[in-house]
Amino acid sequence: MGRMLSYCWRASRIATAAALAFPVALATLPFLTTIFNGLLVGAIPQAVRGGGSSPEAQRAIGLLVVVAILVLLGTAVGQANELITAYLGPRFVLEARRSVGEAINRPTGIAHLEDPALTDDISFVLGRDREWIWQNALSFGQTVFMSWAQGAGYVVLLGSFRWWLPLVAVPAWLLDWRHGAAYAHGNLYGGQAAATGVRRARYLKQLAAGPAASKEVRAFGLADWMVGRFRSQWSVAMQPVWDSNRKGLPTMGAAGLAKAGAGLVIFWLLANAALDGDISLAALAIYAPAALSVLGLGYFGDANTYFSQATNLAGRAADLETRIGSTDSSAGDRPAAELPRSEVRFEGVSFSYPGADHRVLDGLDLTITAGTSLAVVGDNGAGKTTVIKLLCRLYEPTAGRILVDGIPLAELDLASWRARLGVIFQDFVRWELPLQDNLIFGSPPDSEHRALLERVMAEAGAEDLLKDLPDRWSTILSRGFEGGTDLSGGQWQKVALARALAAVRRGAEVLVLDEPTASLDVRAETAVFERLLDAARGVTTLLVSHRFNTVRRADRIVVIAEGRAAEEGSHEELMAAGGRYATMYRLQADRFRDTASDVDRLPEDQREESLDA
Repeated sequence: MGRMLSYCWRASRIATAAALAFPVALATLPFLTTIFNGLLVGAIPQAVRGGGSSPEAQRAIGLLVVVAILVLLGTAVGQANELITAYLGPRFVLEARRSVGEAINRPTGIAHLEDPALTDDISFVLGRDREWIWQNALSFGQTVFMSWAQGAGYVVLLGSFRWWLPLVAVPAWLLDWRHGAAYAHGNLYGGQAAATGVRRARYLKQLAAGPAASKEVRAFGLADWMVGRFRSQWSVAMQPVWDSNRKGLPTMGAAGLAKAGAGLVIFWLLANAALDGDISLAALAIYAPAALSVLGLGYFGDANTYFSQATNLAGRAADLETRIGSTDSSAGDRPAAELPRSEVRFEGVSFSYPGADHRVLDGLDLTITAGTSLAVVGDNGAGKTTVIKLLCRLYEPTAGRILVDGIPLAELDLASWRARLGVIFQDFVRWELPLQDNLIFGSPPDSEHRALLERVMAEAGAEDLLKDLPDRWSTILSRGFEGGTDLSGGQWQKVALARALAAVRRGAEVLVLDEPTASLDVRAETAVFERLLDAARGVTTLLVSHRFNTVRRADRIVVIAEGRAAEEGSHEELMAAGGRYATMYRLQADRFRDTASDVDRLPEDQREESLDA
């Protein structure tokens, strides 16, 4: 409850204060209405006997006015409370999700996002199937508070009839409430236990229903298999929830019997007391609704269940913030402006991915000279991309250190350092946004920026792409939006290259390219890489590629093997050495010559298509 109020308070203090005050009024007004309505019922017979002008009639009219005022007040306060809830509810959800989202993105790296347990918790807290609970959490809380507050008042009323009646009614009420809490607990923590399975089931559902895998699903006839797999995975995932609910059936039955028994006792006593004349009609009209209200509290399936889940979700969201915060690495405060001037150096750097024992890098020594280009090559899994991730501080080295002009990378202000980088990752994001935002996020559409965008598009070899877009810079790069269009893999890669070059043109001094031309054909790749080297002249450039015809123009080439720098030098020096690089280069060159020879034997109109493939 405290965590939920904390999120509400951060969202709006005034609205939270009103949301706390209105339920107090809404709990008090029905209680007072019950009392005055009972007094009115008791006054009516005397008013009828006394006539319209009698004091008894005047008293009844006065009571009627009081009841009417209380009812009108209740309606007005209820409507005001609905307005406050409608205002505060979405802001509470937004604040909770914003806080969790900020916590997820607060760590300097991404290692926490590869922790399965943490990923399950994130999915559990932010899952769409709990959206309704988040959206209505505030209403649930108010309903529960009003129920408890009214229940306490009505218990006091019953105690004024027979002092021991609360000893009969309250245990039945608490037993039912306990069952509701247990039910909510079972659904919540059973759902938490099922988080991994639910994530897998959702993944299968997205594959079956989404466009990404639609071609292969149909081509391989996987539709029935995926539906069956989803059904099986979902059943296994939800079994803990179903088991918990089934275990609660005895408690639910006991609670129902206890409440029924308590109701029989209370109403039997009220009936006898009224028939014997021990209580007045007014008292009966007060005690009977009080008894119904007490016995109706804690009803199975009411807001108690959902409020319990909502408070647990809010608590788990706050715990998630704390847990993620504890995973963050230290962030330096030294400015990175104008760095690197001389070099970036990896000294004895080792690294293992979270949960893995194998070292991807094992004592790597590597120097990236400022203002020059360095190509990193090696077998798949050699650790080439890991070097880039460490340079971007997406991970921290397991051992060793990275120095920028002699300053430990961990001591540099992270935002300042990343502003020095223009990066394209191998698995770059295809932003479903306008082309302009894909290159410079949030840039104003002025002439200066347009000139920059046109320049980097040309440098990335994508100048012809702009001509084919219906709305040019404003075209959304997705067919999922009206007026949008999709791009081929090669076109997307050129857009990503232009994005990295745009960062360089805006002040970044380190250009990092991970397989920058993997989706391009050989000729387009060579042309683009020539442009990249020309565009990045004087910029510190780190290039990862598996095609040796591109890296040969780099100033220096490093071969990564067994987690270390196995060879280093220019293309000519490495070829003369006859080591790993020379062997891999010749193998790839022979394969390309064989392919080119086969293409030469094709009809002329088929050669270009084959080379592009």
